[in-house]
Amino acid sequence: MDKLNNYKSKPLAIVGSTTINHEARTRLGLNCSEYCLLDFLYRKQQNKERSDSIAVYVSTGFTEQEIITLFKGLIQKSFIMTSGGEYTLTSKWAEGFADIEKEFDEYFWNEKVPKNPGSTEIIQKVAWTGTKKKAIEYYVKLRKKYSKDFLVSQRDNYFEYLKLQKQYRGFDQQRLMCQVFLNPANERFLEDYADYINTLNEKYAPAPVIEKPLTKDDVLGMYSKQQI
Repeated sequence: MDKLNNYKSKPLAIVGSTTINHEARTRLGLNCSEYCLLDFLYRKQQNKERSDSIAVYVSTGFTEQEIITLFKGLIQKSFIMTSGGEYTLTSKWAEGFADIEKEFDEYFWNEKVPKNPGSTEIIQKVAWTGTKKKAIEYYVKLRKKYSKDFLVSQRDNYFEYLKLQKQYRGFDQQRLMCQVFLNPANERFLEDYADYINTLNEKYAPAPVIEKPLTKDDVLGMYSKQQI
């Protein structure tokens, strides 16, 4: 790594941010600083980018000595291996989020639908089009900030909104590709689909028929008519 202490210009700005999944952090036996450093290193590794102490500092604010201390701890915990002055991440960090990938398959990528129209038998069916690998990547990233229940609820409301669009307006809008829906850059997953549903129902759904209670006079009146 380049030496942060060798940087002679004005102090570097710290511009990074990290959202911590504390359930995963505690399960992996990491403290917050270790989690932040591993998250940074893993993203760099995925993008095939070089990581030096300056890049770590700009993203996390960790000093040279803090980085050395964290590296030693992560080596002891088997998250990092070193050889010939170089480091590599072990699979332990990525495997720590494997359960989230299973969760994605079971609750988000697939949906439960009747086997046949009118059937009471329920089956699992792929709900989305698009690149599953990229969709999983975005889902894991979002799960560091949002709950499973929230993301699944947003998906279900989005599907219901599209169904009502077709039912009420005859507009058969295709579902977005999964990676587009989950992309943190455009935040389609954050739209207020529940409000969209309410708006459509208020505009197009038939008003409910309110039955008037049958009174004693109504009964007597009907009986009188029957006698005529």
